[in-house]
Amino acid sequence: MALFLQLTQKLAHGFSAFWVRWPRKVGRLEAESAWKKHVKPEDEEPIHKALDWQIPIFEAREPEYIPHAKTWIRNRRWEDEPPTPKKTTTPNLTIAKGFTTESQKQQDAVTQIQFLVSRGMDPEAAKQQVYRELGWVKD
Repeated sequence: MALFLQLTQKLAHGFSAFWVRWPRKVGRLEAESAWKKHVKPEDEEPIHKALDWQIPIFEAREPEYIPHAKTWIRNRRWEDEPPTPKKTTTPNLTIAKGFTTESQKQQDAVTQIQFLVSRGMDPEAAKQQVYRELGWVKD
């Protein structure tokens, strides 16, 4: 009986540690019930490792698109594979080489603008920056 009590307390502590980290605080009782049903003590370390890379992804979303904890637990989402990292290098522009046609320069400008916008820059500011770098706009 004492072993059962220790296991129950450990699982309760494990859920508490999980819940503190979970970004969408809805349905705690249902989540705790799912935890007791689906999570074994040996799952706790993989769960927290998965949360390390999944929480930043969740926090970048609108709150309504973050899964409920009970769903995440029931579906054993800690077993998901981390996403492959995106390339963060600047596109290789042919305009720097000096051997480009006007069409290539325009395409490279579009590529560079799209890259800057994907990194969070305002589209108009990105366009102005690229145009200045190309000498198409003077300050």
